Amino acid sequence: MPAKPSRVALQPDGRYLWVGNDGENDGGVTVIDTATQRFAARFNTGAGHHEIAFTNDDRFAFVSNRQSGTVSIIDTATNTVSTTVAVGRHPVGLAVKPDGSRVYVANKGNGTVSVLDATNTVVATIEVGLAPFGVAVTPDGSTVYVTNFNNKVSVIATANNTVSATIHVGNGPVGIAITPDGSKAYVANQFDNTVSVIATATNTVVTTIGVGSSPIAFGIFILPPKTVSRVTDSPPPANRRQHR
Repeated sequence: MPAKPSRVALQPDGRYLWVGNDGENDGGVTVIDTATQRFAARFNTGAGHHEIAFTNDDRFAFVSNRQSGTVSIIDTATNTVSTTVAVGRHPVGLAVKPDGSRVYVANKGNGTVSVLDATNTVVATIEVGLAPFGVAVTPDGSTVYVTNFNNKVSVIATANNTVSATIHVGNGPVGIAITPDGSKAYVANQFDNTVSVIATATNTVVTTIGVGSSPIAFGIFILPPKTVSRVTDSPPPANRRQHR
């Protein structure tokens, strides 16, 4: 296993577990077959890998490279890094719209969110709060929530890529996830040991839950139920990005 295995992401069909390697000089992704618990593939990406996200159809994976200031796009049909896109400074969290048409990347180093379109081009750069970290998209694709280290969550309207609201949460928000019905967002606040619960209809904090020390849950940690047909004799994974 390469240096500093860190973030993990389960592919939408559940067959492969992707592990990000956070070594500054040994960034990349290792893929594990969940059926056999064995190594399946290895992708070299930029230095200081941070997060992994997939299109819903498994066709492409997106990897943020913190030290390189880039996002790597992995073509799962050919099992290769198809392209690498320069974004802002120190990209960390990222999320894909459910229809795959946009990817939102939080750039911790310069307080922005980069928006990639289906051609893997940065089509917008949105200024948000201090050191943005976690990113989550509502199931209907209309809204993006971004945590910022100034104890706020920025709400981005995807129709025009503007910040439509700012929500005050706990101290040091990092991870964020949205319920499958889109009604609530959960924010892990690292420095005051709480989780803020946001009602998305009003963009207000409706409750604050005390949890253990330094919560930093990060990535897609609330998943909708899903029925998936597996193809057990195919290489990991074997589709192409949909035309949009």
